[in-house]
Amino acid sequence: MTFALLAAQEIGVPSVSFRTTNACSFMCNKHLPLLIEKGILPLKDESDITNGYLDTVIDFIPSMKNLRLREFPSQ
Repeated sequence: MTFALLAAQEIGVPSVSFRTTNACSFMCNKHLPLLIEKGILPLKDESDITNGYLDTVIDFIPSMKNLRLREFPSQ
């Protein structure tokens, strides 16, 4: 509900965000900008879904060894 944070900011009141995701989802989302910076995301085209690209191992996220791109949350 990011709209609540935006509304609070707009009217100048304090806000807090509470997310109930698991640690894996949090770490993946936290490192999403790094995946974009490294050119891993976004996918180049639809063929990346079927050509094995999603089996690319992402090994630079702390505490998450051998994580494949296909294992990242999609939303």
